[in-house]
Amino acid sequence: RRLKRKIIMHVGPTNSGKTHQALQALVRAESGVYAGPLRLLAHEIWKRINNGAIDGIVRDCNLITGEEQRWVGEYAAHVACTVEMTPLKDWDVVVLDEIQMIADPDRGSSWMSVLLGAPAKEIHLCGEDTTVDLVTRIAKECGDEIVINRYERLSPLKIADKSLGGDLSKVQQGDAIVAFNRSFIFQLAQQVASKTGHSAALAYGALPPEVRNQQAKVFNDPNSGLSVMVASDAIGLGLNLKIKRIIFHRMTKWNGKEVIELSPSQTKQIAGRAGRFGLHGEGESGEVTTLFPADLPILRRAMGVPNSPILRGQIAPSSLIVIDFYRLLTPGTTIYDAQKVFADFTRTAPWQIASPMKQDLMFVPGENMLFQKFCQLPTDIQLDWMNSPWPKRQIWPLVAACADAFLKNYIERPEMVEIQPVLEQHGLYDPFAVIHLGRNTIRAAGAGPAMKRLLSNPRTLVYLESAHRAITFYLWLSYRFPVSFGEQLKAFELKNQVE
Repeated sequence: RRLKRKIIMHVGPTNSGKTHQALQALVRAESGVYAGPLRLLAHEIWKRINNGAIDGIVRDCNLITGEEQRWVGEYAAHVACTVEMTPLKDWDVVVLDEIQMIADPDRGSSWMSVLLGAPAKEIHLCGEDTTVDLVTRIAKECGDEIVINRYERLSPLKIADKSLGGDLSKVQQGDAIVAFNRSFIFQLAQQVASKTGHSAALAYGALPPEVRNQQAKVFNDPNSGLSVMVASDAIGLGLNLKIKRIIFHRMTKWNGKEVIELSPSQTKQIAGRAGRFGLHGEGESGEVTTLFPADLPILRRAMGVPNSPILRGQIAPSSLIVIDFYRLLTPGTTIYDAQKVFADFTRTAPWQIASPMKQDLMFVPGENMLFQKFCQLPTDIQLDWMNSPWPKRQIWPLVAACADAFLKNYIERPEMVEIQPVLEQHGLYDPFAVIHLGRNTIRAAGAGPAMKRLLSNPRTLVYLESAHRAITFYLWLSYRFPVSFGEQLKAFELKNQVE
């Protein structure tokens, strides 16, 4: 660690201007990279840097995400990217956004990798104050200098004296209702429309990021007719929304195992979306409340206590380390087993926690033939597949089936893996094709009974969301295996149709 870096933390609540301060340092530097949690955030920063929207300074900036790459110039000295795609080369400035995600079991090791491994003169970390002690310890271990800048919210946020008392007729223009169940989101949107006449824009995790962004733009447009937002906690990250009041449907959510109360950190992240500075008139504040009276004390308590500190960050070996370890093992050992052995032998520092193995998602128990063929691929290619954003089977079964087919076709016919036959095989091609044609039918003569049934069927939306995820997975593969997954242009065309 011959390079003594300067780590500058920008910590504070949502709507405190902390990220803007870091971005100012980025555009003033001769070279730099912004690394964010979402491809939409990376895309937004990419546009702002190229357009001179940050302090009026124009920089040539390239975009790199897992599913899309845009090159403004061969010698562009700035990059906007998702954290996993961060180039670990010499930079003047690195901006690492949402640093609290360093503790996330699925993706946190990517934040740790950039924090430990980016050879930059300055690393600006933006996020919650929960990571201050952890990052301070890491800086000390690395021999780096650390500066901590704390920020306060730029516009006031108040907790309402009363809940809505369960009465959705009290929902007003500019409100956002936050629910943690997809079915509730659709039910609430329908109930709000029937009780108030306000139509609602929607945003939730399964909806493609591009569509969530489009819904945000419609909500922000006073002439759109969609004056209310009904959303999940997806609104807590990456969307600029002109929300006047946040209304929590409930202060509990399902975490995959049980129903739990929202943490103070989660509550503040969501509540902070109300009354964002610069999106409303001068002097306007944001407000937060609950739909039901029983939840209001929980909200007050969560907003009033400090966030729990993050004590450990996720860490995982790089592909090069795994390959070196693999070469030390008995001939005949698979790279798959090598990672398991590596995990068993891993010992971590008190501020580290070993990330769970991702490749367990890939193979269905009993599919020994596909697994055996996979293990015959070159080691570096196996690791590329293991590091792919493989869909979780229990949540996205159709997408996982498409991923299986992409892998099987790649093994059996690596010269060309076509996208349409795989989508057709799993029923993900017809739904959006029918809707695409149906739009023209509706414009020409109005929707017939069959089209109305299709458009009102919740399964149609599930198929569209699954199709979008399968297509973006193909795009991810197209950047790693451009010859085999050569239908990138067609995939982008299908992706746009689905959106």
